[in-house]
Amino acid sequence: MIIWNMITKREPYKKTQAKDTAQKTKESGLRQVQRRIVALNLSQDELIRLFSKASLSNTYKIVV
Repeated sequence: MIIWNMITKREPYKKTQAKDTAQKTKESGLRQVQRRIVALNLSQDELIRLFSKASLSNTYKIVV
């Protein structure tokens, strides 16, 4: 999208715009993961097992 705007609208590259786009993409991905977890209706024990397999339990505190 950034390149498209640079070419079609003759806009200069904006580094902050790239960071904002990356942040929005990350937030969107996190919302998708959250919706999938809710749709699976996982129990807290299942979530703990899932995150411990992914080695994320040491990094993030799971709050349900």
